[in-house]
Formats: sequence, C-alpha cells, structure tokens
Amino acid sequence: MFHENTPLAVIAFDRHPMTLLYLRHLAAKEGMLKGVKLLRASGDSGKTERKEVDRYLNNDNALTEQVLAFCSDAMSEGYNLQNASVVVHLDMPSVVRLVEQRIGRVDRMDSIHESIQVFWPMDHDVFALRSDDLLIERFEANEMLIGSNFYLPEEMVDKRVDYEEIIDLAEKQSVTWDGIQDAFEPVRGLIGGDRGLVSDEHYQSMASTEETCTRISAVVSDHNWGFFCIAGTEFGAPKWVLLTETDKAPVIDLKLISGFLSSHLQENTEAFDLRSEHCFRGVESYLERLASIERSLLPRRKQVALSEMELILRKWILNADEEQARFYQKLIDVLAQKVETQRAVNWSLLADLWLEMVRPVWYEKLTTARGRKAILLTDLQDTLINNPIPFEKVYDCFVVMPDSTTQISERVAACIIGIKGENC
Repeated sequence: MFHENTPLAVIAFDRHPMTLLYLRHLAAKEGMLKGVKLLRASGDSGKTERKEVDRYLNNDNALTEQVLAFCSDAMSEGYNLQNASVVVHLDMPSVVRLVEQRIGRVDRMDSIHESIQVFWPMDHDVFALRSDDLLIERFEANEMLIGSNFYLPEEMVDKRVDYEEIIDLAEKQSVTWDGIQDAFEPVRGLIGGDRGLVSDEHYQSMASTEETCTRISAVVSDHNWGFFCIAGTEFGAPKWVLLTETDKAPVIDLKLISGFLSSHLQENTEAFDLRSEHCFRGVESYLERLASIERSLLPRRKQVALSEMELILRKWILNADEEQARFYQKLIDVLAQKVETQRAVNWSLLADLWLEMVRPVWYEKLTTARGRKAILLTDLQDTLINNPIPFEKVYDCFVVMPDSTTQISERVAACIIGIKGENC
C-alpha cells in the first residue's frame, strides 16, 4: 500500500485502545513499516497525541510523508482528516452510524483526493463475531429504507448468516441498535404482530415479487392526507413522504409517518372508491405537490447548496453583460422551478456540481480561518459575490444540465390516500 516518493495517509480504526497500542508497538519493534510515520489516538490518549494526528491528517497542512494512524472511534467524530485517502476497519463496527462516522472523517467535500479506499475485515467463519452479521443486516435495512452512504463488499454480504434469525435474537435480547433501531423500529412495527398493519406472509409475498407497478389505496379519514413511498434512483435513496392538509411542509420522519399510519389505518377503516372522481382529483393534487417539493426532500446540505447557488447567481447577474445575464437567468429559472421539462431536474447532481465548483473557494476559506471548527456554505457568500467565478467556468459546468431523472410522479411505488368522508 505504501510506495516510496508517494505520500499516503492511512487511518486504521479499531474500537479497542489496547489493540491499537500493541499494533503500533509491534510495527515499530519489527521494523515492518520503515519510513512510515506511526501515530496513535484513542480515548485514553492525551491531547498531544490527538493533536499530532490532527496536524498530520487535517488538510491545513500538506501531506509530505507516509503516515499510518491507529485510531479508536474517539477520533471518528469531530475531526476532519482529509489528508488521508485510505480507511482500514481493523474490526467490524457494530452499527452503521460508526461506519459512516469513520469514513466521514476522510470523505469530506474539501478532500484533496478524487476518491478514497475503504478496507474491511474478512475473518474466517470460525473467528467471525455475531456483531459482524448484525452490522450487515442493519446496513441492508438502512439501504432498503432510506439509503446508505457507503457500500459493503459483495463477498461480505454473501457470507452473512440468515438475517431474520439475527433480528429475532436481537429483539429477544433487547439489543440496542443505536440510531438505527430508533429509525426502523416504528417501521418494523407496521409488519406482523397484534398491532401490525400488514401480516408477515403478505409482506414477504410483496417483497419477493419482481413486478414493477404502483399500488394505490384510498381510505375514508377525518381529514385529507396522502402517504407516498418514492422509489430511489441511482443518485437518491427511497423516501417515505406524508402530505396533509394541515401541514405545509412534507413529513419525512419515519417514526412520525409510522405513528400516523398506525393511528389512521385500523381494522374498521373504510375503503374509499378508487374509481371515484373525488379520489382521482386527490391523487392528482398530491402528485403536483410532490413535484413542487422534491427539492425539499434532498439532504439539508444540498438544499442549502441550491439556495446559495440561486442567491449568488442573482448577485452575479447585476454586473454581467447581456450574454452572461441570459445564461445566469436560465439557471435561476431552473432553480426557481419556472421551467417545465419532460424530464425532472436532477436536483441532487445539480447541487453536487455547484458544491464542486465552489470547493476551491471553500478550501481557501478553510486555510485562512484558523481556529474555526467549520466553514458553512453561507460563509462563502461575500467572497463569491465580490469575486465571481469566471463566467467561462460556470458556463462549461452548467451549459449541459446534469443527467435528468424521471418525474417523481413516475417513481411512486405505493401510496395511500386519506379522503375526508361526508360524515366525518
């Protein structure tokens, strides 16, 4: 992995400080990593050791030598270690959140690397831990319901044991799944059991089908609402969305949506005629509303990026010549959703393009803002307004809009419409 004359920084994570201490001692004693700067930082490390890791791996300083940092999960949060380009999991984290935090120390927007590498432990079945399989199951649940920020190697997923058995065991032992249980427990509560809305048998039959279609149901309710399950795309995870007549903003919290469905779908809930004009108008109005709020379903960072992009373009257009102004106005119209297209704007990729274009400005701000923990997108406003990015660069970046995607109405996998009954 380490090559002469090519600076490389590697972070090796393990939850046990003693393991890290021994590995560092062994590597130094045996001369296994000559010419490589060995660092260690864990929960029992002093400030000096942690600062040393931060000094070598924070991109405030250029990477000039080979570095291997042995770190516990104490360094997986609150540190930006962008000089590293390799993450090695010496152990298998027990929850998805820890994996994302470990990788997130390195995979930052202002990273100096085009890509990073992640290495996973592949223990023999004799030595594999039960927690390894638990992580794989949690990863799959996360990926299926809300999408994941990382990938597991195929061979790792293929070697896992029956995840249904693992879930049952975890539930019987009241195993805490950290943040993942909080997110998925209400959803799982909708399936099977005395209070479930869907039987296990029906759920399994639906989950195993490869048929592609949209399933629609309508029920009588005390007020109008619409629940939508939106299929994921190559650039976005699946989403659950609840729209009500009382809330202007969409509800996307899984726990809130699960609780709402449980309280509004009971054994005595009356079905509404799907063929009625009333039902058709309800579905149509919700689909129009979904299209108008699709941007708000993006991660918060990308929503801010698009808002900042529109704000900055409106400032740039004031001092632009006629040709530049026309181009900026077209982009503003797209962002303001004043342009109708057959294909939907890929808001996620559009935000990524803007973030990539302003990355040098962000990096420059980081290098001059010593002592600040974070630089927000809004902190770049004055710099970008007073020092516009050359028009040619903006034009080359956005003259061809990012690959469009299917309209959100075409990605509805299932929906339930609640319609206020005459007697409600």
